[in-house]
Amino acid sequence: MKRWLLLLVVAALASGCAAVPAGHVGVLETFGAVHKETWDPGIHAWGPWFGVHRINCRTLQAEEKTSTPTSEGLVVGLDVSIVYHVQPGMAKEVYARYGGVDGLTQNVLLPEFRSSVRDVTAAFLTSDLYSGKRNEVTLRLNDEMRKRLAGRGIEVEAVLLRN
Repeated sequence: MKRWLLLLVVAALASGCAAVPAGHVGVLETFGAVHKETWDPGIHAWGPWFGVHRINCRTLQAEEKTSTPTSEGLVVGLDVSIVYHVQPGMAKEVYARYGGVDGLTQNVLLPEFRSSVRDVTAAFLTSDLYSGKRNEVTLRLNDEMRKRLAGRGIEVEAVLLRN
């Protein structure tokens, strides 16, 4: 009886709880293998052999200052922002493919964003970027980014021309 009690105490001390904050998804990993299941926000029973990676699914923003050509061949300076979030249902893939939100942002989102800004602005006149066609430029950037990031676990909320 004492052995069972001792075994129960050791098992209780070896396990614990892991918290997943609001706006995050917990991705589980054991010895390098990513689990199919994910954890919703809250407290979960946890074993020390589990790695729990918290993927931020809140709205995030990335800013870029670019020098980009227009259709006239002039180079203009733009401050642009992209507002996005990780799709909670894709959190496991974001961790497994990119190592988390930072890897996805640095290796996919920002390079695609820079390229999209250059591609879209090259179709407009310099005056269009600062006048009434500004909204059309923004809509094209939104559409272009959504196409480029489809299936990668990111949802683009907005692309903003700031300055």
